[in-house]
Amino acid sequence: MIRAESWRLPLLGLIGAVLYNIFLGWGETRVAAGTASLIIALNPAFTYVLAVIFLGERFAWRRALGLAVAFVGLFVIVRWGSGRAMTLDDVGYAFITILAPACWAVYTVSGKALVARHPPLLVTGVSMIFAGLFSLAFVRPSLLAQLPALPAFFWWSVLFLALLCTVFAFVVWFSALERMPAGRVAGFVYLVPMFGVAFSRWLLDEPITPALVIGAAILIGGVWLVNRR
Repeated sequence: MIRAESWRLPLLGLIGAVLYNIFLGWGETRVAAGTASLIIALNPAFTYVLAVIFLGERFAWRRALGLAVAFVGLFVIVRWGSGRAMTLDDVGYAFITILAPACWAVYTVSGKALVARHPPLLVTGVSMIFAGLFSLAFVRPSLLAQLPALPAFFWWSVLFLALLCTVFAFVVWFSALERMPAGRVAGFVYLVPMFGVAFSRWLLDEPITPALVIGAAILIGGVWLVNRR
């Protein structure tokens, strides 16, 4: 399998695990977690565009309109959602965060062809091995020296991210792709803003402003138009 998919599997690991998390984590250094979760909701729109181009899924003008509406919602979220004045840096970090759902869209469309030929668990496992190898580029001696002093909470968090948020979630994602069109599977990302905004309010005490709610409604409405059957 690895020889037959010599470039696709490393690409999946690089884009879906490494680059996705780099852009999301980097963006969230300046973008609120709730806002980032709403930006992630653009994933189905990006997936639809790529599915039309590369998977031959049917183009519809209603879906093109949905894309435009979704980006209007994104503008409202970025411009007014935080409830404070927006700086040029804020725009830059919002754009960095947008690269995360773009990476996930590429990951979804690329993985669709693979799970048609190989079991989802095998595709996930091999691509994650490559992701781990790529991640070694970020390991520094100073980081290794800090590991023994890190608290237990850190390791439980890493375990949670590794097993549930990565391995389990990726297997479920590819299993769905095996049975459903890529555009429809991406629609489940609608649940991300609901959980993201709720947990950001509960755990991080981030404000939920009227502009954030309005922008979220516009964005999710646009993405719904993109994926509506």
